[in-house]
Amino acid sequence: MKGLQKASAVETYTYRYGDRRDDNASIGMKALDGILELLHDSQPHSLDEIKAQIPLPAAKLAPILDFLAELEFIELMRENTKATITPLGLSFLELPSETLSA
Repeated sequence: MKGLQKASAVETYTYRYGDRRDDNASIGMKALDGILELLHDSQPHSLDEIKAQIPLPAAKLAPILDFLAELEFIELMRENTKATITPLGLSFLELPSETLSA
């Protein structure tokens, strides 16, 4: 999924988890953004640290982490106990979000 545009990532997430206006999808999008912002420093972060910063039950957080890893925005390391952002994830954070408000 190299070269994925921000709108495409949002469309993929929305397709899988519901309309952005849906509360569950909105919570998921906020969690997705929060995870990427937390990992923005390019340092490995434990999943416990991510769980502490992203107030979602593990059953909801795990699919979001898997989604980000599938898109190659993050890398899950050490048997999924740590995560780090990838260069693609960093570039995703830097894309303009004008397409998200449409």
